[in-house]
Amino acid sequence: MRDNTIFFSDSKGHALLSYIVKEAGKNKKRLGRTQMQKIPYVLKAIGIPIPYLFELYLYGPYCQDIVFAIDDMIADDVIEDESGNSKKYSQFIQGINADKLIKKYDDYIEPIKENIKKVVKIFSSWKPEKLELFTTLHYVYRKESATLKFLPTKNRIIGAFKKEKEEKFLDQEINKMLDILIEINFIKVKNKK
Repeated sequence: MRDNTIFFSDSKGHALLSYIVKEAGKNKKRLGRTQMQKIPYVLKAIGIPIPYLFELYLYGPYCQDIVFAIDDMIADDVIEDESGNSKKYSQFIQGINADKLIKKYDDYIEPIKENIKKVVKIFSSWKPEKLELFTTLHYVYRKESATLKFLPTKNRIIGAFKKEKEEKFLDQEINKMLDILIEINFIKVKNKK
């Protein structure tokens, strides 16, 4: 028999992920594992202080601690996986202890709620491949900027992206997404070429 005890999920990071799932539910969305990785990455990229570090992995920016946090939250009934086939895919929804956890960390969540709502509204409906492309281009841009100590060119970002992703995405897809990232000022380049 389950109880209302939160044992494993007692941190700001867990509360953040729980609130992301809650907001997606308000938009009638169920988040998968990719969205649970990429939405926090986007929040971090826009300057929201989140307690997760990302590295580039097979499908873009990835944080192993988020995987562990998801398992913790399922064990504590903070979130549930409605997929019925969690080995293949996930559909996370709010669990019975979600609001209790979010309330406990309200001092952390409250100042960033509006940013979370906006990011979840946009990215919760994106397919995993589109999220991968968007976040990987941003990650590569950040890495190149840090390495160079100045703004990289668009061609340099594309070259670094292709080095990581090889032939996974078409040139047209890469260019189009990079143009979007530039247009919304998510990244800045030395020149538009």
